Amino acid sequence: MNGLPGATIVYTRTLTTAPTTIAENRTLAYYTNASGVLGGASINGGEAEATPYFFTNDGTTATVQFQVYNGVNSVVGGMDNSITVLAGGNLILVEAFYAGYGRPICIDGGVLHSTSGSAAHSDNYINKLTLMNGAQVTGNPIQVGHVSPATLTVSGTSPSTIHSGICCVNTGETLTLNVADVTGDDNPDLSIPGVISDWATIFLNLPIIKSGAGTVSFSHSGNTHKGLFTIKTGCIALAADNTMNPDNPFVLDGGALDMGAAANTVGTLTVNGSGGTLALGPGKLFFANSSAITWSGALTLAGTLVEWSVRFGTDSSGLTAEQLSAIEYNGGKNVRLNSSGYLTAKPVGSRFMLR
Repeated sequence: MNGLPGATIVYTRTLTTAPTTIAENRTLAYYTNASGVLGGASINGGEAEATPYFFTNDGTTATVQFQVYNGVNSVVGGMDNSITVLAGGNLILVEAFYAGYGRPICIDGGVLHSTSGSAAHSDNYINKLTLMNGAQVTGNPIQVGHVSPATLTVSGTSPSTIHSGICCVNTGETLTLNVADVTGDDNPDLSIPGVISDWATIFLNLPIIKSGAGTVSFSHSGNTHKGLFTIKTGCIALAADNTMNPDNPFVLDGGALDMGAAANTVGTLTVNGSGGTLALGPGKLFFANSSAITWSGALTLAGTLVEWSVRFGTDSSGLTAEQLSAIEYNGGKNVRLNSSGYLTAKPVGSRFMLR
């Protein structure tokens, strides 16, 4: 619903007052003295779909119920209608499964807030979410996965933030973070200070794929999600200590991983054919021993390699000779592993002529 500038849109099954039933084509303005989009149909001067919608309006708050059959929100068939929330508006999910799994939701400068569920998960799956122009996601963590692959898209002209966190449910799906470069620089285009977690131990390892030219910043210390991160384009920035964990292996396949000033211990590193970049920083980034993995691309180290900052395993066997030869630093193959597994620059020798 595009609607009611400055108002709050409460998406709820049980209404506190008697709802109005729209059984015929009428504009939303006919009922609420407002305009916008309801259930995916343009009704800003046009006409709504001839489908029952229920809402009340007290002048500041519109309470809306979409596609209800026998008192229960439909998961299949009726849940493809989109909801758009503009700047100044709030979409509040107050009970489980109201987002409708595959319903497209666009927060264009507004706020998506979940009061349903618990601090661990909101019980609302949002697998088609677009954040634009400073959108905010607050409240209990949104859930992704379970019934379909999830895509979170960021676009517009200013960065968005997921304060709520994300609860991952893996039954064979993926989560794609398709983030455009809305800032035009290296600053985050999507910030996720909320926790990244898993719903339960039987639904672990939801793969997360980073696409788009923008940067995603993870800044919650103590994320518990277990799963693979693949960076195809753009960048993932580690902006807090322990925002990743040893159960997070990384694949670079065209994108970049920015270690920043934080300290993180992660899983193995794979570099695929499109290669990748490790943006060095003053922090510490420890990978698991990755010598058993075949790299098919080149790894570029960008920045200054600080001693004792990047580590593979715990000794000199953390990478193979072939992997070390695929690492480019300062324009050449200039790195090695020391006896403790730390990546170091090769010493530059001097040549002397004796006479």
